[in-house]
Amino acid sequence: VNPKRAASIKSAKILEIALNYLWRCKKYKRENTKNIIDGKTIGHSWFKTGYTGTTGSVEIDNGLTIETIDSEDFFGYRVPWDCMTFSPGAIDPPHDCAWICHEVWAPMEDVKKNPRYKNTDQLKPQTKRPQYNNNTTNAEQPNEFDEAMVCLKEIWDMKSKKVFTLSDGVDSYL
Repeated sequence: VNPKRAASIKSAKILEIALNYLWRCKKYKRENTKNIIDGKTIGHSWFKTGYTGTTGSVEIDNGLTIETIDSEDFFGYRVPWDCMTFSPGAIDPPHDCAWICHEVWAPMEDVKKNPRYKNTDQLKPQTKRPQYNNNTTNAEQPNEFDEAMVCLKEIWDMKSKKVFTLSDGVDSYL
């Protein structure tokens, strides 16, 4: 963090401490190191970022309801290169891809409860293939699941800017 004025030197030091704390807590440096290795050995790497938050509401004196943010967090993690597939004609992914597919494993009950997914009645538990048991974001992940899991394939269509979700054994989009 480089301050622009003399008065902002203390602010820059505080910001640098906060950023270093976030890098340590979120383990971004470790994840980015793996991305660099993927980029050098495979030719591409993937880092997924996002934001989660829960909201609430508070009623004030005059009967107005104000929406509040109860908790919020952002995340970022490396996606293993073998969980990503893109259109074969792409020369400079992701910039010239017609589509990109991200393979995601999720608990079957969570998928069925999620209102985003519609056709979940045909979902069946799946066995994770051995090569995907090395989840780099959680080193303590067991080789076998305690609960029923499903493999979702999120296909991002770059032309229509839509995401289509598929799962083995289900005849239509989720």
